[in-house]
Amino acid sequence: MEKAKINFFYNGKITIIEGGREEYMKDIFQKYSLEIKIEINNLFFLYNGNIVEEKLKLEEINKNKAQLEDEIKILVCDIEDDDDKDYIKQSKQIICLKCKEFCKINFKDYKIILNSCPNGHCFSNLLLNEISNFEVINEKEIKFQ
Repeated sequence: MEKAKINFFYNGKITIIEGGREEYMKDIFQKYSLEIKIEINNLFFLYNGNIVEEKLKLEEINKNKAQLEDEIKILVCDIEDDDDKDYIKQSKQIICLKCKEFCKINFKDYKIILNSCPNGHCFSNLLLNEISNFEVINEKEIKFQ
């Protein structure tokens, strides 16, 4: 069975799990859950800004690509309520990967640079698929002043 590395990003920490391309995402998520010692029912998983369905196989999660990548990047989020998934949206603005404040985007040599964050964060040499997982917001967490 052909394998791929799955990089799970959760609370600023990366955990790498190896998964077979024919393996169901539910089983991969279970391995990850055991590794970080957090109940799987308290988490949900995003790939390219979309919630990953457990019933899909690893090779099916990126339907738009001709071939599965050797490394898959998945953003892991906490579930506070059962209906929290309905509030997760793709941001229409460019936001800092760390603090979720608005920032500027620049391009250099086909790489993306995120800078001018109000908190001074800067990220460089990013690929488009690397930031799309992080450009999501939970509308429930938006506070109006």
